[in-house]
Amino acid sequence: MLDSYIKDLDLMPPARRNVRDGGDLSYSNTHGFDAYGSASIAVWNERSVPTYADCRRIATAAGVESILLDEGQTICVLTDEGRVARLKLIRETVNEYSFDATVWAD
Repeated sequence: MLDSYIKDLDLMPPARRNVRDGGDLSYSNTHGFDAYGSASIAVWNERSVPTYADCRRIATAAGVESILLDEGQTICVLTDEGRVARLKLIRETVNEYSFDATVWAD
């Protein structure tokens, strides 16, 4: 589950972190995902579940800093330390966002 605080996906488990300490992304229902530092995010538009290689490729080639998502959509993330993650938005309420998440260790 995410709230609107910046998260560092390089920590295990992912935790709140400000940008200067390595925070990678935040999510809010008003402007979606925001990536920070050298992190990048990309929407996965295929029907299949993206693999590590899929996510690394799309987040590197088509990564952006901000994305709005609808429930059921999946994004791929490349963190500021080079880790790869897959996040699927499964539920959104006013203050909470539930994701099915995988963060791969390189």
